[in-house]
Amino acid sequence: MKVLIPVAGSGTRLQPLTHTLPKVLLPVAGSPMLAHILNPVSRIRKLSRVIFIIGHFGADIRRWVTDNYQFDSFFVEQNERRGLGHAVYLAKDIVMDGVREPLLIILGDTLCVLDSEKPMPLFHDAAIAVKTVQDPSRFGVAVIGPDGIVNRLVEKPREPVSDLALIGVYHFRNTELLFQCLEEIMERDIRTSGEFQLTDAMALMIKKGARIAAVPTKHWFDCGKVETLLQTNADLLREGGGHCRGRIIDSHIISPVAIDENSVVERSIVGPNV
Repeated sequence: MKVLIPVAGSGTRLQPLTHTLPKVLLPVAGSPMLAHILNPVSRIRKLSRVIFIIGHFGADIRRWVTDNYQFDSFFVEQNERRGLGHAVYLAKDIVMDGVREPLLIILGDTLCVLDSEKPMPLFHDAAIAVKTVQDPSRFGVAVIGPDGIVNRLVEKPREPVSDLALIGVYHFRNTELLFQCLEEIMERDIRTSGEFQLTDAMALMIKKGARIAAVPTKHWFDCGKVETLLQTNADLLREGGGHCRGRIIDSHIISPVAIDENSVVERSIVGPNV
């Protein structure tokens, strides 16, 4: 399969952290956010290429990826921020080049536990990961039928229509229809909150007869805001992501923590969740 990871966002909700570092390279539980996505992706047995949509600090992301991973990587620049749908459409030529393969899209600030052999169950034309949330207005949401098939998709609903949020993992088998619908919403200037949205393209896919399955996800960690980033850091450390490899001198360490082997800690109290 091919994997597409949009990482062009400027991370305004994570300022001031993102004034000097791209959002996806912010450390979470001792590793850059993007590493938590790419480590399982790199173990996909039949991975053909990974495509990154870059923008803000794009050169830093390109350098970090190529320094740390050996898979076939492509980088596409999104010079104008016109929404996630536009970002995905920019990769059309690379996705559709050669053998038609399933496409897995993972948003750069979405961390979830993936099976490296089967990252997303494949149903019908597409499958999307969903999770029950308390504040659906921050996300695109899915309205599903009793058979688990999506009836409607709504981007950041003002009125409560569903509490099943799209967490940012999408698996497309019918990539041709996906790009047709992305192109159509841009030609017809269909925007939500002023941007071309992937959810609007998927909603159009459904109108054209596509069957999209909603797959519940238990393990999902949101890194989109400062408070959720801190909570994700704590959760991942608590679930076994912590380590203490540095030189500890006259200090007290309160687990869980992630301390790099090149660190020296002297006369300090560190932790928990650091």
